Amino acid sequence: MNPEIKVAICAEIVALCALILTLWQSFEIRKFNRVAVRPLLTMSWIMADQSTELGIKLKNVGLGPALISGFSITVDDTTISDIEDGGWQEARRKLKLMDKSFIHGWIGYGAPFASSESIFLLSIKNADLTEARKDELKQALKRLVIKIEYQSMFGEKWTIKYPYSASELPLKY
Repeated sequence: MNPEIKVAICAEIVALCALILTLWQSFEIRKFNRVAVRPLLTMSWIMADQSTELGIKLKNVGLGPALISGFSITVDDTTISDIEDGGWQEARRKLKLMDKSFIHGWIGYGAPFASSESIFLLSIKNADLTEARKDELKQALKRLVIKIEYQSMFGEKWTIKYPYSASELPLKY
């Protein structure tokens, strides 16, 4: 075999290896970019003895914005669907939390929820943090289920539910 043919075959092998490596690298970069901007919503019950905050807090602890695609509230096994304010007025009515001491937050469908952003979904005003109000809210929350569906900028979808068990945490990538 002539040396020019050997050099040409070696060059083709090197070029093929470079192509495969480039394709693999671009796939890995794309996968990393998706994880780098993945939102991760958490809902937690905030109640510290010395705290001025009390209620259910929604927070985006991920690195990217979450786009809210669905929101439902269930009280006593009855799902409330009200697009206007996420169903909070009806839920508060059923939970008997219509007093002005109790307030609710609402994000809205399709709205971006930025990384590190947080909002109280249902809480007591700071000025009204009495033991009776705290107990009233605790009892009401035992009857409440909140479910939020959200997605990343890439269209990947997740769901979070309050209250949730450890197996329902949306930590799978």
